[in-house]
This record gives sequence, C-alpha cells and structure tokens, in this order.
Amino acid sequence: MAGLIGAILLLACVAEVLLTKHDTVTRRRFLIPQSFSGQVYLIHTGAYNGPDAAGDRVQTMSVPGSGVLVTTDRMPTRYEDTYSDVTPSGRLAQLQVQELGVIQDTPASRNDPHRLVFNPNAGILELPNCKIFAESFYVGTRRFLLQDHTSDVLENFAETHPEVCVRK
Repeated sequence: MAGLIGAILLLACVAEVLLTKHDTVTRRRFLIPQSFSGQVYLIHTGAYNGPDAAGDRVQTMSVPGSGVLVTTDRMPTRYEDTYSDVTPSGRLAQLQVQELGVIQDTPASRNDPHRLVFNPNAGILELPNCKIFAESFYVGTRRFLLQDHTSDVLENFAETHPEVCVRK
C-alpha cells in the first residue's frame, strides 16, 4: 500500500512539472552601460501575452545607447528580471529595483550616488499612427530620476522603424 501511495505521489509530481512547463517564468538579465541614464524600452514584435520564448534559460539583453531594444519574442506573462550596470572595464554590478512608489525629493535622495532601476512596467503604448507592445523602465541616480524626463524617443524610433508598429 505504501508503495502504491508513493507511486501515485511521484506521478502527481511528474504531472505537475509537465503541466507547468508551459507556464514557465521568463528570466532576463539586462546589461546597462554605466554611462546610460534614462528610459529603456523593450519592444516586442511578437503577439501580446504569448508563450515564454526563453524556456528555462536566462536571456541576456544589452541596452544600447539609444535605450531602445527590439525583440521578436512575445511579451511574457510572467518574468523575473535582473538589472546590472556594466562598467567600462566590463565588470557587472547589480542594480537595486524600486517597483512602485515615489522617490522622495530629499537631500539624502539628491546626494545618493547609487544608480537604480525605477518603475518597470509593461503594456501597449498608443502612438498617433500605431500601437507598440513594450516594456519600459528608468535607470539612473535618484537625483537624475527626480528631474523631469519627457522624451519622444519611442515616437522617433517608431517613425524610423515602422516594423515595430501594429497599425491601428
């Protein structure tokens, strides 16, 4: 009887692994040049909320100077991201992430030399002539992030790279 119960438990565990394999977490590592500060966009040209393209591996994405990355992967439904500064010598330093909230405008915040990732988010960005499936986040010191950063980087990118747009 104990052998039968053990076999049933083993089968249940195997079935759970097989069934959840298709709902894996996308693991990504963003490498950000230490000299970059601003908003980063990850544009997905695949369909929204598709299956995980990475499987069980970690995707490494190097952020270019423009701050705009394009991938043919679908936007993941579940993901775990890490963010690292890349020094000019190639050394990596993991960045702190502040998911939500407000960066307090205090002398301590303005004098904090540490860089961080702020407000990672995902969705559909509506532009005048198209919509884009994208994720974005800000990178910089608290002093930098407290400044007003209005930008038309994504709009300009969409104009010169129409393949990233889903036409309305």
